[in-house]
Amino acid sequence: NLTAGRPLTMGEFLAFAWRTRTVRVLVGAFACSNFVATVMLSWMPKFLYDKFQLSLAMAGLTATLFLQLASLAGSALGGYLADMLRRRSPGGRMMVQAGGLLLGAPFVVLCGMTTSIPVLITALVGWGFFKGLYDANIFASVYEVVRPEARGAAAGLMNTIGWLAGGGTAPVIIGFLGDQYGLGPAISSAAIVYIVAGLLLLAGIMWFVRDDVKAVMK
Repeated sequence: NLTAGRPLTMGEFLAFAWRTRTVRVLVGAFACSNFVATVMLSWMPKFLYDKFQLSLAMAGLTATLFLQLASLAGSALGGYLADMLRRRSPGGRMMVQAGGLLLGAPFVVLCGMTTSIPVLITALVGWGFFKGLYDANIFASVYEVVRPEARGAAAGLMNTIGWLAGGGTAPVIIGFLGDQYGLGPAISSAAIVYIVAGLLLLAGIMWFVRDDVKAVMK
């Protein structure tokens, strides 16, 4: 048993994180989300350059500007909604995250498949907005099931695994799929990863988070 307020050794923290099922769910979903985010950062500019004959500068700007601006709006709304839903249910924050990922998936598909610049911009805005809903609660959700004295370690664990497992694999996997099937379909296929993450969060809401929140409050 861990004594509240006592700093945890690294071994104690890792053991705690492993046996806390909601932490495992959130780390897995974060890795999936980072996979899709890295597709945007690494491959979207080249896709726009090749498919729409944009200049390199305009391709880079288009690939990031609309998505990131929409993400700002999504983050603000996502934080507000999560605070409101958390008052009703222990899984309230994760509900917002799951909704952001599942609703964002169709826009990821549209980004890879469209041949129209206006539709592309609309898809990037939709992708960014729902990405923001998820992003607003990345650490707030994990803090619900981790005691205050271990929250820094939890954030470090989330970032380490999330970016290595998600961000570290996306450029290679999407590049391989792009060689085989074309970059547009490869980018669209990343929506599957969003869906997996959303379903993972829904499973955590249904089966794990209530008990894990209670355990932290003891």
